Amino acid sequence: MNDTETATGKARLLLCKLDLNDMKFRIPLIDSIMPSGVEIGLNSFEIGYSSAPLGAADMGKVKNLATDFTFPPGGLNKGPFLLVDVFAAGLNPGPLYSPLQQGSSAESGTTGTTGADLDLAPSGTGAPPAGSPTAVWWDVNRSAGPVHLGRVGAGYQSGRVLLLADAEVEGGGFRLGTKGLGCEVPVKDPGHPGFRLDGLSLSFNRPPLTIAGEFVRQNRPGYKLAVGGMAVIGTPALSVTALGFYAQRDSGDPSLFIFGMLDLGKKSVGPPMFRLKKLAAGFGYNSQVRTPAISEVTAFPFVAMLGQQSAQHPLAVLDNLVGGSRAWVTPAAGQTWLAAGLEAVIYELVDVSAVGIVQFGNDFSVGLYGRALASFPPQSGQPIAKLAVDLRAEYRGSADTLEIDALIANGSYVLDPRCRLTGGAAVRLWFGRSQHPGDFVVTMGGYHPKFHAPSHYPVPPRLGFEWDLPHNNIYISGGCYAALTPHAFMAGFNAQMHGEWGPVEVDANVYANALIEWDPLYFDVEWGGRIRGRVAFLSGEVKADGAVWGPPVGGSARVEICGYGITVKFGHAHRSEDSALPAAKFREQLLPAGNDKVVHVVPTGGLVPGSQTAPGGAWALDSNALAFSVGTAVPLTSVTVNGTDAAGDKQLKQQLCIRPMQKFTATSALSVTVSSVQGNTRVPVVAAGGKAQATGDSWLADVDRRGVPAALWGAKDTRKENSDLIPGHATAVMVKAPNPAHDSDTCITEDAWTVSHTAISVPSESAPTRYWQSRKPIQAGDLQNALGASQKQRTDTVSEILRLSIPGCSYKATEIDVALNKFRSGVSSYLDADPQTTGA
Repeated sequence: MNDTETATGKARLLLCKLDLNDMKFRIPLIDSIMPSGVEIGLNSFEIGYSSAPLGAADMGKVKNLATDFTFPPGGLNKGPFLLVDVFAAGLNPGPLYSPLQQGSSAESGTTGTTGADLDLAPSGTGAPPAGSPTAVWWDVNRSAGPVHLGRVGAGYQSGRVLLLADAEVEGGGFRLGTKGLGCEVPVKDPGHPGFRLDGLSLSFNRPPLTIAGEFVRQNRPGYKLAVGGMAVIGTPALSVTALGFYAQRDSGDPSLFIFGMLDLGKKSVGPPMFRLKKLAAGFGYNSQVRTPAISEVTAFPFVAMLGQQSAQHPLAVLDNLVGGSRAWVTPAAGQTWLAAGLEAVIYELVDVSAVGIVQFGNDFSVGLYGRALASFPPQSGQPIAKLAVDLRAEYRGSADTLEIDALIANGSYVLDPRCRLTGGAAVRLWFGRSQHPGDFVVTMGGYHPKFHAPSHYPVPPRLGFEWDLPHNNIYISGGCYAALTPHAFMAGFNAQMHGEWGPVEVDANVYANALIEWDPLYFDVEWGGRIRGRVAFLSGEVKADGAVWGPPVGGSARVEICGYGITVKFGHAHRSEDSALPAAKFREQLLPAGNDKVVHVVPTGGLVPGSQTAPGGAWALDSNALAFSVGTAVPLTSVTVNGTDAAGDKQLKQQLCIRPMQKFTATSALSVTVSSVQGNTRVPVVAAGGKAQATGDSWLADVDRRGVPAALWGAKDTRKENSDLIPGHATAVMVKAPNPAHDSDTCITEDAWTVSHTAISVPSESAPTRYWQSRKPIQAGDLQNALGASQKQRTDTVSEILRLSIPGCSYKATEIDVALNKFRSGVSSYLDADPQTTGA
């Protein structure tokens, strides 16, 4: 370690040298193409660190202080470095200097291999791939038969000295190239070098077919092997591009993905209404795709590859897919995905580039991402209108939410490129397992200015335009919106204009906003306009605005000229000015008419088809699937079924707020009683989500906790325009009967077969038989008479069977008679027509 005086002050230099004593090494491939008498060898490796840059003028002082070391004549950069003293008789390359810090001037160990018209080297990208070693290269450009040596290099990585070469073998139109082919020499054990290969390239150029491919190894922490690559097959009619990546972790299953695209070129397929230009498909195993937000759709590599506007090289696309801290495709154990995409033209007006992705495994999701571009007139160099819209539609199982977004992209205009279009739209549907079940929103351009959008609602930009006319000194802009929520609809617009012509200045704007709510019904519409003018030092303003609301209907209007105005009010006061609604008015105006609608019972399972009953009548139900729901128009703070808390582990909101009555500490309870048919006793009930375990004869009770409208049940003092749902209340309780209990099978024991020589007297035929032997068609009444007349014969037959004492046979003739008598009394209702059966 030495301190060296430099032109800029002191520099500290730390050096370490490994002397190889002129150890020569020979590589067959390199040795075969070297000129006669040329030998290559290494004298030493030097690793050092400089605390400051050292120029060429400082090298003399350094050499005087460290005479046993070799230094580059051009100087040293600040930071760590590697210096290899190469012995090459006949070439005299001198010392090989390689800075080891990030961003050094050393080149990567990987370069592009070109294939005629298909250039695989990413243009304009001088940075090495992630994990590539820092190396110094020397161009050789020598050939020996089919073998061409492009360059050789040396570098250092992770305690190993790298000796590398880029070479190609060509024959029969094919060209196979190596990238970073060579050996790794461990500094601690130089006697055991290892093989190294950073990549392969392949090209074939025999018109009309051209093939090119490249595969590059990446060094990633935690992976035994990581290889990415691409291939292109091209003809004058079409081309195929494929990207792929394979990664093997130190432990665990391998991860891979492939994405390919078929470019039909000029041979696009289909009629003018839908002309297909490109097709794409891909899949991934043990990997997952990071799906884009609406603002990232155009940057999504799978969409960018399809779009005509994408000029990004496929290898650069691959680096974008798997590289960086926010890689689009990452390894994920147990996850699989499939992708399909297309580029098409619709009616020769709209260009569409879209890709759909389905992911399943640990999580399920399906999404569609793309861009639509239209211009009018089409194929015009200066269209009068152009519209580009990005689209994103996605459902993810873990969130149980459907999300749809659309955004007008930059560059959209109408009439004039300066008349820029902006805005977006969004749709959200929250399902049962989401955080906001039952909620939804559809919005184009946002919401009402007074609407307090819940935090989980999307907020797209206003649909609008901005038109700047500098030659006319006029600026015009405007916007509009419309939105639908579970119990509100809103829409509105605004427009403004500003103009300056010397001493004259004019400002004007108009607006209108409408809000319609239901549960309860309420509307609020407001409008207005203003014109202001100035001429020199004189100015004036005229404005007017108004509003109408209801029910009950009311409104106001105001006109103002130069600060003097008049206000007119009519009808009822605005709802925010109303006093608390009395309980009787609340019941009359805001709850359903009739108690059977405030609390209603609906069968949800087991109802016999076609068993329509009059209101209040009995249901015809199948006990195997019996289930019913008890719902209320008033949210519940507690629900019990036969004394059991139906909420179980699902905690209910304990306070009920009635916003129109301005009462915020109310409670509401529902008690349901389920009795058995026999003895009218209560049946055992357990909560479906509770801690208690259901037994085979227990009925299940479960509460429905979907959100309730904040307009009725919100906790705020004033009823602002807010359509959020209030969670935590029960709106219904579902009760389900237990599954039917089946008796165990009865076996006839061995003892039953030991009885022998038992006489059974079978009753003789009697009167009922004649009905069946008669050739006269029988009627329903004949069947009733036969069943009644045969009662004695049935009793005698059953008595004889019971006399045998067969195990498991304990029926009584009276029980059979009861069942048959019920059947006999209803024969006329069971038969749609007379049997019309005749005897032989």
